[in-house]
Amino acid sequence: MKKMATDSDRTRMTIVPNHNEVDRSTLREIIRQAGLTNEEFMGLM
Repeated sequence: MKKMATDSDRTRMTIVPNHNEVDRSTLREIIRQAGLTNEEFMGLM
């Protein structure tokens, strides 16, 4: 599934698997593509 996010000056798109479990390395790549640090991602959880 495609997810898009827009901030003040750019739009980012990443593909997020539609699975119950996502591999750790896949999750890290999704976080990276979203332009977030691990800490920023955890703060959103």
